[in-house]
Amino acid sequence: MDCDFVASGESAQDVKDKMYSHASETHAEVLKSMSDQDKENINAKMDSLLA
Repeated sequence: MDCDFVASGESAQDVKDKMYSHASETHAEVLKSMSDQDKENINAKMDSLLA
């Protein structure tokens, strides 16, 4: 997926919330096609990058 969206926030949770909001609005079809495991992997990757 090619997307130039950038999220910022006061905390890691703020950034994640903004990323999920953007994804659900702009990339809803992609999210619908993802497995629960794919979503867990993305969440874990975000946690490690935002730590």
